[in-house]
Amino acid sequence: RLIFLEATNVIYTYVMPAKKYKCVCFGDSITGMFDYGSDYCHLIEKNSPIECINVGFSGSTYADHPSAHYVPFSINRLIDSVVSEDFTYQDAHVDSITSDFYSMHLANLKSVNFTDVDFVTFLAGTNDWAFDIPLLSTDDQSSENKQRTNVQDAVKYCITEILTKYPHLTVIVLSPYYRANDFASDSDTAPNNNGVYLYQVSDAILECAKEARVAYGDLYYN
Repeated sequence: RLIFLEATNVIYTYVMPAKKYKCVCFGDSITGMFDYGSDYCHLIEKNSPIECINVGFSGSTYADHPSAHYVPFSINRLIDSVVSEDFTYQDAHVDSITSDFYSMHLANLKSVNFTDVDFVTFLAGTNDWAFDIPLLSTDDQSSENKQRTNVQDAVKYCITEILTKYPHLTVIVLSPYYRANDFASDSDTAPNNNGVYLYQVSDAILECAKEARVAYGDLYYN
């Protein structure tokens, strides 16, 4: 509650409206490396009528992570668990990862009733780039596992699967933003080991959102 006192001694009161909407935020460390109160989810809650739930996991990728311990927390696998309502895969691996917030954010995700959710956001891709995960699908990949092996098909899969299960959701896809790579090089000028630049990953993710006709935000250039 904010109270403004004017020279005339008239008091105007503004009360933040009650939470009317619910948003679930999927992502990597940009989302998941923070406790409640220091993450952007909390900033959204403080400044809007939206309850915001952090389900980000540090190191997460859209396609399968190169490390077996992290694979269950790749976003395509998380969406599988959301759709099936079965988190056995994540439960079996959550204690194998040293992170202060993995257990907390997995508990957050398991507690969500997606029929009551209004918005879902995806903010990932920077680790797919850093770990040299292929950007585009190739003809020799079977249709059954494309979402596990490349960024493009993983993003499409996440959007399609969650909207098939919960068509009422508003999905918002946010592209990864500018960064330095592991050698402190500029992501505008230094590609990963596949010769791919991060802005190309960002552009491809946004194209997937446009194809699916869902909302998107270009964080690389904006």
